[in-house]
Amino acid sequence: PSVINCLYTLLQTPQLSEWPRLPGEYHGSGCTLAASLAGDNRPVSYQGGLNDSFKAPRGTVEFVPLEFTAARNAPRRLVTSGLGGIFPAGLSIGEILNLELSPDGLFKAGDVQLDERIGTLTEVTVLVPLNPEEL
Repeated sequence: PSVINCLYTLLQTPQLSEWPRLPGEYHGSGCTLAASLAGDNRPVSYQGGLNDSFKAPRGTVEFVPLEFTAARNAPRRLVTSGLGGIFPAGLSIGEILNLELSPDGLFKAGDVQLDERIGTLTEVTVLVPLNPEEL
């Protein structure tokens, strides 16, 4: 099977992209996107990981501000930031299971566990309001 992305924008022709699905892996393996912690608008970096079959999908988060904490018993939700215009802000990516000081000491980094249902998705539609400021 393949992964097909169709981007619909107002008054424009839909843009289609298609590529082969990686066998035994979740789409997004190796991708990087701008994200943010729920309730905070500062961007962080999410990196999809190469995931083994039959295991929970995972990735990593970097450049998290120092004041944030996360642990398995108190995870933090990671959401899309809206930067780049591909995904609207606030879509759930997963939960940050831990955060540790990065080697440079300026930020924190940690592991992200994605929703296990991601591997079963065959089609996703994201509806974005025309005038989000009116919500």
